[in-house]
Amino acid sequence: MVWTLVNKGFTLHVPAESLGGEKSKKITVSWSQWLGSRSQEYYVCNYTITSDRRKGVTGLLYVQTDKLEEFKSKKTDGEDITFTVDETFQYGSNDDVTIFFLVFHDKDNKPFQHRFIKETISRLEGQAADFIGGLGLKSQAESFIGEYLMDYER
Repeated sequence: MVWTLVNKGFTLHVPAESLGGEKSKKITVSWSQWLGSRSQEYYVCNYTITSDRRKGVTGLLYVQTDKLEEFKSKKTDGEDITFTVDETFQYGSNDDVTIFFLVFHDKDNKPFQHRFIKETISRLEGQAADFIGGLGLKSQAESFIGEYLMDYER
């Protein structure tokens, strides 16, 4: 098994208001695919690991806006969203896995990892420096260039 910060089967927590609520933040990821231009809106928020020895570790989660209800159907309990990572997610990370993020979206979309990082930095840095600053995104952005999102094995 390839080690990642968040493995399949981990339980994560996301505050409900950060996905479609009053504290939600959105970005638009644009890319080229099959000789055409594509773009998709994503909610971006922090997750917190609630299982495993990495309990309390945080990272970024991107949820395609028109798949929000499908994502929320994974909720296991409570008003906030607690869910288990499965093969419906994809992930991105830099080479030494010090930066890691999850993506819940249509897997037929094939944007490179850096599209998420670049857009997060450009759209959210000014209004939410604490949101991304602690994750070291700006200093690590170049390490994501040229890599597709990765799948969890079934």
